[in-house]
Amino acid sequence: MRSLGSTLLASQRADTRTLTYKLEYYDNTYGWRDLTTRAKAFRYLGESYDTFLKATFDNSTGYFNSFATANEGNQFKFHLGFDGLTSEYPRLYIYRWNYVSTEAVSNFEIVCDDVWGKVKRWGCDKSTLVAGHEPYWEIGDG
Repeated sequence: MRSLGSTLLASQRADTRTLTYKLEYYDNTYGWRDLTTRAKAFRYLGESYDTFLKATFDNSTGYFNSFATANEGNQFKFHLGFDGLTSEYPRLYIYRWNYVSTEAVSNFEIVCDDVWGKVKRWGCDKSTLVAGHEPYWEIGDG
């Protein structure tokens, strides 16, 4: 006689799911571009008010050689799901990219974070005191 435990275990073993993901970025010229097929690895850390994504792409064809022209700060979308059904996670923004190459391998890395990460990295140039007023911040070249 089978117990409930062995029945559930057999069901879990039979229920194999395939992880599905999609990586897209917004190109100022062409709109949304799907990078999923070029992805080699990614790391996504999603927490309230602090989301981070680092993705590594194959650049053996030179696809990303002109990437730096106008894409820093652009939006990046990450979708994750199972069996072909994905759900879009909160929008991210590209804040750093890097070419990582050896003699045999050419890779391209993108690092993104959410709007809260942008706020965390943002800063003012200096504070100014005016007699009789509260201190205020000057933003920009001042």
